[in-house]
Amino acid sequence: MKKPFLHTVSLMMAAMLLLGTLLLSGCSNNSSAEESGSTSESSLTSGTDVVFVDPSQVRPDYGKLGFESNGFTFGIYDTMDDIIAGIGDPNGTFEAASCAYQGNDYFYYYSGFELMANDFDGVQRLTHITVIDDTVSTPQGITIGMAAIDFTASSISFTDEGNGKFTHQEGSCIMQVIIKNDKVSAIEYYPAK
Repeated sequence: MKKPFLHTVSLMMAAMLLLGTLLLSGCSNNSSAEESGSTSESSLTSGTDVVFVDPSQVRPDYGKLGFESNGFTFGIYDTMDDIIAGIGDPNGTFEAASCAYQGNDYFYYYSGFELMANDFDGVQRLTHITVIDDTVSTPQGITIGMAAIDFTASSISFTDEGNGKFTHQEGSCIMQVIIKNDKVSAIEYYPAK
């Protein structure tokens, strides 16, 4: 009985290693705004793989797109210190080289949702919220698995981007909802570019 179990574990470990390698191989930074000498009027400039954000332009401005947990409302570009003080310690954390920002991505895992933060002038700020299951509802009443017809009756209006993708922007934040098979399959919040 031990051989099939060990074989299964070996296959799972090999699959995880392959997935990790694929994820990290896409995270190369071949150029930077400083190296190329380019400047931009906007706060975001795209490099080869990395978005360069002017830290002086980073401030919370998410309007009605705040997320709530344990009675505490927070949103994109709030500091992780304030968020953790408001909602409590995460169930787990993870750190990896960023595919989208300079430096590392910092992941914080909570029941029903995940947070990702990045460093801006030495301050970790929230850059992504992902709802991961139906145990969490957004302040707008949207949940994973909700019928598409109920989603369209939510308290805020969304732009239909096509292919089941709906977005709503307030200030520096975008909320994205994905509909598949007539149900909400994904909910994310991220910075507007």
